[in-house]
Amino acid sequence: MSEKSEEVIFEKPPNKYYVGRSLIAFWIFGICNNFGYVVMLSAAQDILRVDESKNGNLTKKEEICMPDMSQRVCTEQSAGLVLMMNILPMFFIKFFAPFFIHYLPYGTRSTIVIVFQVFSLLITAFATNVPMALTGVAMASVGCGFGEIMYLALAAHYSANVLTSWSSGTGMAGILGAALYAAMTDPRMLALTPRTALLLMLVGPTVFAVTYCLLLARAPTVKKTVFHRPSTWIEWKVKIIENGQIDNAASTDSQQSNGPTSVREKLSVSMGLLKYMIPLGTVYFAQYFINQGLAELIIFDCTQGLHSSPDSQYKWYQVLYQIGVFISRSMVGLISLPFWVIVAVLPISQMSIMSSLLLESLSPYLPHILVVYGIILLEGLVGGSAYANTVRHVHKNVSTSVKEFALLIVTAADTVGILIAAILSIPTHNYICHLPYYDWF
Repeated sequence: MSEKSEEVIFEKPPNKYYVGRSLIAFWIFGICNNFGYVVMLSAAQDILRVDESKNGNLTKKEEICMPDMSQRVCTEQSAGLVLMMNILPMFFIKFFAPFFIHYLPYGTRSTIVIVFQVFSLLITAFATNVPMALTGVAMASVGCGFGEIMYLALAAHYSANVLTSWSSGTGMAGILGAALYAAMTDPRMLALTPRTALLLMLVGPTVFAVTYCLLLARAPTVKKTVFHRPSTWIEWKVKIIENGQIDNAASTDSQQSNGPTSVREKLSVSMGLLKYMIPLGTVYFAQYFINQGLAELIIFDCTQGLHSSPDSQYKWYQVLYQIGVFISRSMVGLISLPFWVIVAVLPISQMSIMSSLLLESLSPYLPHILVVYGIILLEGLVGGSAYANTVRHVHKNVSTSVKEFALLIVTAADTVGILIAAILSIPTHNYICHLPYYDWF
């Protein structure tokens, strides 16, 4: 065959190591892809106070617990603003990227994700004002959104078990991102400044790159991207050849046999996935309305709040939520929920949890922060189950011919839910903070 041919020959990786390496790689992908996104949400209150520091940089605020409930306070800006900047770019990426992403080989996609992650952490860490810090947040959102649709599509080239690894990894990202940031900046622990904590997080993109380049066993249907050959960075037309024969049944991208080819066909497939997308979007709306709209308003005094400050309470709410997500996403390989539970029980459960915490923020009735910790943990369990089981059902039940595109588009539902939560959380925060028993600072 001529070297100038557009046909590409793929060599199968050794079967002995293929499965194990793929499972580990997808677990690490899940961690690294969501890591920056979670860190930005955990750092939300620090980001919104960047203008308050003497030098205009992200610095540590002195934290003390609240003596009594009559001194409950509100932040001037809602954490929903950070959530908005953390989800709006992802919203556009998830909805529009599936219609052009097939032109980019997976190596190119991975490079884009890593670059956005690095710059997001650097810009946020060295921000001198809130708009600059929010620009870093937006870049983290682009990297996370692009990475999610990339690796869910890549999973179509592997066994369904890699989805369990991916889901578990995204859950672990929540724990690591939220817990590490909380521990690093907590005055009773490492007491680092937010800037130092964010710079230390740069280890994430480094691990990401090493995993993709060295650990992942490349599937025979995935084109290899060569850094010193720019012609491999963009893929206009590729044919798969194995053992010297053209295999039209295999394809490296969603434009060919592993997905619908026209916009009309893609819209048709998307409509058929609404039965998964609407329940998933509902669950995500409820949980992010809680996390970035209500959590910062659920404050306990020194006695009832384990002697932690309002800022620390907010950060540890995020940690407990992420622990619940990790547990439920990791269990999907052992406990697979039926369709009716995914589309009915989980959305109703999450909306009920949201309602109970909304009442708590309006008129406190819960006796201790440990009760809220338990509710937040349950919220994470429900949210993680909804995501992991929805993705697994799609991978298992959707036709192979549209599976890669379906995995790309179905997760756009969670982004819609989060975006609605971000929009509603800001006026909700402002309304509650203007109630008589709140003060502003």
